Amino acid sequence: MYGIVTQNENGPCPLVAVANVLLLKGQLGLPNKAECISERDLLQCIADCLLRLKPEGLNEGDALNYEQNMSDVLSLVPSLPRGLDVNVQFNGYILLLFKSIMIQFLYQLLPYRWYDFL
Repeated sequence: MYGIVTQNENGPCPLVAVANVLLLKGQLGLPNKAECISERDLLQCIADCLLRLKPEGLNEGDALNYEQNMSDVLSLVPSLPRGLDVNVQFNGYILLLFKSIMIQFLYQLLPYRWYDFL
């Protein structure tokens, strides 16, 4: 049985989505089966998880590339509670974050509600 993370206030929060994917995949555990976790502690758990997922057996060039990419991804993690500026082409560090934790990310663009009246 897996727990999930929810918010106590509404808002855009990729942090909750990423945490729940990792929890449901069994790759993330909450401290002491916590019923409540701070944003800071959850961010730390996700960063620790990302570091544990490093592939083994990389050659020197791939290892250097991986380390740079992971540094870029880890610099993105603190922005997860505020939302992400998702590039429709999915290039750059946002896609790398989801690839790093093996999340297949699908999304849909929806029109604003006022378009319904046109």
